[in-house]
Amino acid sequence: RIGRTLSKMKILVICQYYYPGTFRIHEITQELVRRDYRVTVLTTYPNYPEGKIYDGYVNKETKREVINGVDVIRISSRPRKTGSINLGLSFIDFYIKASRFIKRFEEEFDVVYSYQLSPVIQIIPAYKYAKKHNVPLYVYCLDIWPESILDVFPSDKSLFYKLVKKWSVSIYKKANLIGVTSQSFIDYFRDDLGIKVKGEHYLPQHSDDVKGNDDFTTEDNDCFDLFFMGNVGESQNMDMVIDAVSLIKDISGYKIHIVGEGSMYNHSVERVQKEGLTEKIVFYGRKPYSEMPDFYKKADACLLTLANVSKIGLTIPGKLQNYMAAGKPVIASIGGDAPRVINESKCGIYAKPDDPKALAAAILEFVNNRGNYVECGANAREYYLENFTLEKHVDRLVEELIELVR
Repeated sequence: RIGRTLSKMKILVICQYYYPGTFRIHEITQELVRRDYRVTVLTTYPNYPEGKIYDGYVNKETKREVINGVDVIRISSRPRKTGSINLGLSFIDFYIKASRFIKRFEEEFDVVYSYQLSPVIQIIPAYKYAKKHNVPLYVYCLDIWPESILDVFPSDKSLFYKLVKKWSVSIYKKANLIGVTSQSFIDYFRDDLGIKVKGEHYLPQHSDDVKGNDDFTTEDNDCFDLFFMGNVGESQNMDMVIDAVSLIKDISGYKIHIVGEGSMYNHSVERVQKEGLTEKIVFYGRKPYSEMPDFYKKADACLLTLANVSKIGLTIPGKLQNYMAAGKPVIASIGGDAPRVINESKCGIYAKPDDPKALAAAILEFVNNRGNYVECGANAREYYLENFTLEKHVDRLVEELIELVR
């Protein structure tokens, strides 16, 4: 079996969301298939982020399809719909339905890969398969638990939080290996959860918005155009961005563009309209990947924000890799590991998180002294090529999976 694994490793991937949803896992699996590994994905019907099943799909019991060489098994489960209650029910339903499916699923694989978004219970069906078939379990942790629930339950002293923490620890300990997207996650696992994660299993995300050698040279105009791309949720701290712009609304020569949607999108649009900032902040809504190059070509720089209310702020948001892949300077309001990457790459400047005055000052620094940052875009692109390409991500992932199976 080991001999077969090294040349034709069979990988079972379990994740609630998959293509055509907007998650990087489909690119990872397709690259694995390109390298002649055999990959099967257990997932549900696409419904992220709108909360309703995509056109062309029917939420029936089970559907099997092949997408770019990846064998995809879709099981019927409750869509996200809208609201936190429906979202929670969707998470629980997928966990139950996936666990039931695993009980009767007899196909053999060499390793199980859990692409762990929120909630942490997404790991359990993967563990059940691993235990049933006596194969190793690899967890790729994108959201750390229980820290992720502090947005909803702000007290880490509550009995509920303590129970979720105990449960999360027990689930993470079921993994044979945990890959983390940020080096600070290693400290969190060790110091807060009492779980050892070796430093060499830091596996940063790859870029997914821009490809190859496309030319994203900025279209010249008389305005400094700062683009934010991606989810507009509570964690992205859009109120802080609006506060920062309010402080410098009378300064000419810049504009902020918001491309994406999320739980705080409507609130943000309404607030900008109410405060008379529509000349400074422009919203575009969610756009398909095919249109993203057009926005990058308009960007003089890209905006990266993340609230620092919990240790979720330790993470390196995936959009940083996208910005760097496009060769764009970065203006950030963020803590955690992202400032380290910005410093190492010399790709831009960052301000203290949750501080509108600091962000306003950073924006004005770029607007007034653009000549000081002419190399930032090229630096960003070079750092991306050395660290954040899909090929380098999968190189490292394959090493880890083979190590596990051996």
